[in-house]
Amino acid sequence: MTPFMARVADAVGAPHDAVPLPTTRPSVPKPVGVGADEQVLIRSLAEQLVSEANAVLADRGRLIALDDELVEGRLGFRLSYGDRCARVVTRFTRGHSLGRLLGDGVGTGEPRELTSPGEVESLLLLLLGEARS
Repeated sequence: MTPFMARVADAVGAPHDAVPLPTTRPSVPKPVGVGADEQVLIRSLAEQLVSEANAVLADRGRLIALDDELVEGRLGFRLSYGDRCARVVTRFTRGHSLGRLLGDGVGTGEPRELTSPGEVESLLLLLLGEARS
């Protein structure tokens, strides 16, 4: 069992407040290549981590879903567990890209993005915790 798999086992059903929020930063325009590279790194890591998490969750009857969202001018994916979800999206317009994190528990307000691909772990664990009241 990997260290992440152990964290998944601990996070399932844990109080939502006990699960750390992913670290984010305000979204800022970046060169298209930089934004595309970041999106691909985050998506690749998400696929690996979802596989690890689902190995732990298999006996619990509910798995994390990872669905790609490929739309003209935008790359993104959606992570969902039960009735909670999060989306990681990069839009490409006028020679720049803009990353955005959307979803349950990640806040609303100004556009924000993950600070690094490593924050996908926290994002997944956030989806597994008990819903906030």
